[in-house]
Amino acid sequence: MDLWKAATAPLRGIGWLVSKARDWWLQERAELEAAYEKEIQILRERLSRATDEGDRAGIERQIREAEDSYIQHLREKILTMSKGVVRDRAPDSIIVIESGHLPPREGAALERAASTWAALEPPRTLEERLMLGNAFHMAGDFERSLREYDAALELRAEDPDALTGRGYLLVHLSREEEALEAFQRSLAVRPHDPDALSGLGWALGFLKRHEEALDALNRALALDPDQPVVVNHRAISLHHLNRYQEALADYNRALELRPDDATTLNNRGITLHELERYEEALADYNRALDLRPDDAAALNNRGITLHELERYEEALADYNRALDLRPDDAASLNNRGITLHELERYEEALADYNRALDLRPDDAAALNNRGITLDALKRYEEALADFNRSLELRPDHPDTLYNRGNALDGLKRYEEALADYNRSLELRPDDPDTLNNRGITLCELKRYEEALADFNRSLELRPDDPGTLNNRGHALTDLGRLTEALADLDRALELKPDYGNGLYNRACALSLMGHYEEALPDLQEAIAGDGENRRRAREDEDFEGLRNDPQWGPKFRELVGTEDQA
Repeated sequence: MDLWKAATAPLRGIGWLVSKARDWWLQERAELEAAYEKEIQILRERLSRATDEGDRAGIERQIREAEDSYIQHLREKILTMSKGVVRDRAPDSIIVIESGHLPPREGAALERAASTWAALEPPRTLEERLMLGNAFHMAGDFERSLREYDAALELRAEDPDALTGRGYLLVHLSREEEALEAFQRSLAVRPHDPDALSGLGWALGFLKRHEEALDALNRALALDPDQPVVVNHRAISLHHLNRYQEALADYNRALELRPDDATTLNNRGITLHELERYEEALADYNRALDLRPDDAAALNNRGITLHELERYEEALADYNRALDLRPDDAASLNNRGITLHELERYEEALADYNRALDLRPDDAAALNNRGITLDALKRYEEALADFNRSLELRPDHPDTLYNRGNALDGLKRYEEALADYNRSLELRPDDPDTLNNRGITLCELKRYEEALADFNRSLELRPDDPGTLNNRGHALTDLGRLTEALADLDRALELKPDYGNGLYNRACALSLMGHYEEALPDLQEAIAGDGENRRRAREDEDFEGLRNDPQWGPKFRELVGTEDQA
């Protein structure tokens, strides 16, 4: 008889992206620059032709005034744009997002404006240093921004604005502990500053101190409730604390404040996915991608949700597009591998996992997933090595214990497989797949009553699963409870009429009951679906009576053929 083993459990990453976009005065900036350059060119041409000293002095004064006017305009615009530093990195990010806070052309324009001002009139005051620090920060030039903040702090060591700006910048540079210190120093001077409290919560989130992050963000929002970025950040903390309904409420509020924010739509999609509200999650990702079509994180996340909806080809298209945009993104490679595995394109899946692990050698999820594909390719020893390494990195992970149990079962190391299934079920007692697979291993150990208990419990959790009904029918057959076995196998085939294992096993049960005429059509259909069943039936003791029956034995032998036949 044949047992059905539940599929291995893949682990996937899901992307976070948090950013605050601002409109930029790009057209006005270009017009201002063109007008300035035209005016300066005209004045310099006049100066080159002037011969009278008085005329030359007047033209030189006009040039200085034009430069002063241009510098002042730049200062005003930079000040307008750089009030409040923008945040664009998120706790536990698995998607490396672009540097800077503005679209590339706009960020470049801001950086040119700041550089032009700094070159024409080097900053001297605290305010000027802060404006340039914020401007370079927004333009994505983090090193120059840090130099300006440091210069501001040399002028006033405990200036709260400089400390807060520097804190946000340090988070962008992945120097979270230093950022935390900067925010704490800022709050020591100005305890009720919502920007510093928000930054503190943000840095704590990166450090996985989510309860503390939530407290800081609550305090920030108590002072300034209508800040969509801060509401979005609090939602992220709530999500990490598994408080999904509260996170969802915050995302809804953030989108009331700023309806077309692609980042918040992406993040709400993640929470809806966790709540298994896949169609709603998909709608959010679609809207986010309408607003920002080349957002690799949203493409990755939509791919995950499409996979859950079993729309594998569409999921694959999203992962392909995400990887076109970010070829070395380990998370998208891992997730594409999962979908390729589901499509039984195992060698391609393996290539993706290998690449992901080249990029992140100690990624426990990718090791687990590569092990699953190696298991499917019956490369059990290699699969076992991956599961062992994954469990070194993340001990007592129930999915990986379950998967290692499957590989050990494939190697016929049944006692070790049983130990892994037992530990997985201690951690997650009501998992129907693990119960089913432990039942299979118990059958291999001929512990049929224990196997039956596992199949019963699995079917309580998932009553109409044809694979587990087939397996319980197998155990009942081995216990000689043939009428009960037949009932389970009949039900499995009602649910899945072309189920090869079910047809083969029902033929076995019918043969043991002496119902040879009924057994033969099931066996014939099982062989038509899988030629391996012909060889199996030749050797199966369950068909001994049928094989030797004077009336039906010849038909059986004709059906299964000889060892020389396929």
